[in-house]
Amino acid sequence: MIKILLIEDEGIIAADMENMLGKMGYEVLETAMDYGEALIRLAEETPDLILLDVNLGGKKDGIDLAEIINEKYQVPFIFTTSYSDGPTIERAKKVNPTNYLVKPFKQEQLFTAIELALFKISKKVAEEEDHRPEESDNLVIKDALFIKDKYRIYQRQIPLYQTAPERYSLAQS
Repeated sequence: MIKILLIEDEGIIAADMENMLGKMGYEVLETAMDYGEALIRLAEETPDLILLDVNLGGKKDGIDLAEIINEKYQVPFIFTTSYSDGPTIERAKKVNPTNYLVKPFKQEQLFTAIELALFKISKKVAEEEDHRPEESDNLVIKDALFIKDKYRIYQRQIPLYQTAPERYSLAQS
């Protein structure tokens, strides 16, 4: 299952987002409410994707945290914020978010932002492995295949290797 870390300083918004993510079939790690708590969560477990609020109610904001995420963890993130002003967007662009979602948003918008982020991740991984990503709608993360069906994502484990039945033999060249 795709693991998502939610970093949001507003408890009601965090609970609503956790509910939406659960309905969509994602595993939500314990939510971090501020910059320091987010660093602790990241040290405990590495998520597949981070939903990151820009305003974290302290001296350091989500954009500052995104710099640390890029330097130390290399985990893709989506900004979720009510800020859509020019200076904030310019600062956000410098840390290369996978997506930018302006609050308030609906479940469908959140799903779309996550799907696009996962597509970008899978495309990058495929390009690094010299594959052609445009031929596949499937995403592989940590030995698992994820198949999307509307707003649900299903996970199937992929064995590291599988032996062929005895009636088959390897061709020698």
